[in-house]
Amino acid sequence: MTARRALLALPVALAPLLQIAGMLPHPVMPDTAAGALAVVAEDPAGWWRMHLLAAAAAFLFALAAAPLASLARGRGAGLATTGAAMLALGGGALAVAFSAEAHLWSLAADPSLDQDALVGLVALEEGSPAMAMLKAGFPLVGLGTILLMSGLLRSRQVQRVAPVLVLVGTLASLGGAPGSDLGPLLLSPAAVGYLLLASQVLRRPTVAALPAPRSAESDQPEQRPAPVRAGR
Repeated sequence: MTARRALLALPVALAPLLQIAGMLPHPVMPDTAAGALAVVAEDPAGWWRMHLLAAAAAFLFALAAAPLASLARGRGAGLATTGAAMLALGGGALAVAFSAEAHLWSLAADPSLDQDALVGLVALEEGSPAMAMLKAGFPLVGLGTILLMSGLLRSRQVQRVAPVLVLVGTLASLGGAPGSDLGPLLLSPAAVGYLLLASQVLRRPTVAALPAPRSAESDQPEQRPAPVRAGR
């Protein structure tokens, strides 16, 4: 195991764990902006931690996309590469959106500020660039994950149980609303699958370690000149 492969495997293993850690303290959010601000004001530091964990997880998923796609060779490689590109784009968008949301809501929950004006400010978030990135990031990550895992299954280069667990956990977690106790539980199979895939990244041979392709000339027997006999 080289240090380079360990660095490539680290985001694959950590991303789902941070995602689950960020989901655990997520409160059930009211439908109104004023009610949501009241919830955030109860624990502004907790709101920051929750969103920073979510942003870190999204960023690590973006970093994990390329190492995961590299596991697919031959059949399924194109599908895995397409999924990895979508996962990287979606993860980057979510990382920015979660960071912006944490800052905006923590600022709006400051009791020293005019709450009536801040309720209107938070209501404008729906049309903000951060919200647009949030709405684009989730489907990109979800669809990208499905394509990437499907490509890994098709390539038959990894333990089949790993991408299957990721697909099961990803699809099951769609039914868990933010703040639901079921969310982390539904996502747990995906975390196990990613840990298995991280171990595959660790064991994957590097390009230098792969046997060099034999050329047509190297397959021919070596031609040696016939010995020259000295004349008598």
